[in-house]
Amino acid sequence: MKKRFYIGLFFLIESAFNDQQLRAPSYNYVNGIFKAESEIVKHVVYKDKILLGLEGNITVIDQKLRYSYSVRSNPDSTSSEECYPKSMIVYSEGRELILCCTSNKGSCHKRKLNGRLSLSDDYAKSEGEIVPWTKNSSCLMVIAKGPGSRTYAYVANTLPQDTDVQLSVVSRRNLENFQIVSGSFFFDRPVLQAKKYNDPNADTFEERNIHFWYIKTFTAFNFVHFLVVEPLRLSSYNVFVTRIQRICMQNKNFNTHAELDLKCYYNGTEHNIVTSAYIGRGGEKLQKYLELPHVEPFSDDALVLFATFSRSAPFSAVEQPGSAVCAYRLRDIRKSFTKNIKECYNGIGTWGPDYFTSQPQNCIEHPEKIDDTSCPNKNKHILGTQPLVSTTQLYIPNHIVSSIAVTTVDKHTIAFMGTKAGIILKVSI
Repeated sequence: MKKRFYIGLFFLIESAFNDQQLRAPSYNYVNGIFKAESEIVKHVVYKDKILLGLEGNITVIDQKLRYSYSVRSNPDSTSSEECYPKSMIVYSEGRELILCCTSNKGSCHKRKLNGRLSLSDDYAKSEGEIVPWTKNSSCLMVIAKGPGSRTYAYVANTLPQDTDVQLSVVSRRNLENFQIVSGSFFFDRPVLQAKKYNDPNADTFEERNIHFWYIKTFTAFNFVHFLVVEPLRLSSYNVFVTRIQRICMQNKNFNTHAELDLKCYYNGTEHNIVTSAYIGRGGEKLQKYLELPHVEPFSDDALVLFATFSRSAPFSAVEQPGSAVCAYRLRDIRKSFTKNIKECYNGIGTWGPDYFTSQPQNCIEHPEKIDDTSCPNKNKHILGTQPLVSTTQLYIPNHIVSSIAVTTVDKHTIAFMGTKAGIILKVSI
């Protein structure tokens, strides 16, 4: 029997909080159901349509979840290889869909959104090795400005463990042919190998199963950000933390790449694995509480990163049931990066992390003036020593939240959270 995957609009749990934990009666509001024949991997909303990236095809449904049509996602009509979606994004002012998938060794192509998703007029088969070609590898893409005020695709990838090919971790790519343009960095392959049994005299090596997982990407203040779960360091590669990677859009060679730890605490306990995130504004009450602008015109200073975290099992990146919801003002993220970069330029800390360079170096003291808009490049791959910390009273017991979206109703902030068990929670923050 085929396994079916469902979208239901909406199955909600109307949520109320008491004693800092969820006490939720459940109500069913089912306005429509769509049954997919295979896993729904990616989706985007375009006007009044929902585009579902399934294994092998793109399926289009309407807002009432009624089937419209499907197209084969592999653009090569002569190939029998299935296209497992890694990234779907609307581009060119809503005229095109960029689809990246596992076929042709991790390739990307563009389709017209007007009509039935036919290939774009400037379609050219990409050469691959743009995104991971394995199902169990993460991938994020965001469209943003770069050097010369041109528009590029920024792509972040998990390293496939089954190949010696160097796949870029983060790259800036031309939107015409998806080739790397003046900016990328890679994992340092030699430092990902460890002598077996930690025996310094051993002659054989084994590849460390380094776990990286990209969760969210966003742009703010002329920087591109990636939210990622990664090892604390290579010497503790089974201890995991959540970090934000940041790149200056105008830096050609990504020398301004920096990282800092993002921490979320509930009831005095750190929840170290980020599971979902959303960038947006809260309602008037929350904006005032956070001392953020609550009336137009709005800027990046008014935005909040809402993120859900779970605790990991010991020596593992596997999430444990129970999710904490933390909020971070984007202005605090910017100031935290500024603080950590200033430290490095005062000679405190190291370049890193150590899986990007085989010889991490101490930060070099330099008189360059650092402020919130700076893109200094004398120190590379800065790993901040001071984390950004949030403490929350909002906790979802017994559930692992896998997606979150936030909206406002009157003056209130409403979060919709999907769980790994297939439940949607509606929560007033």
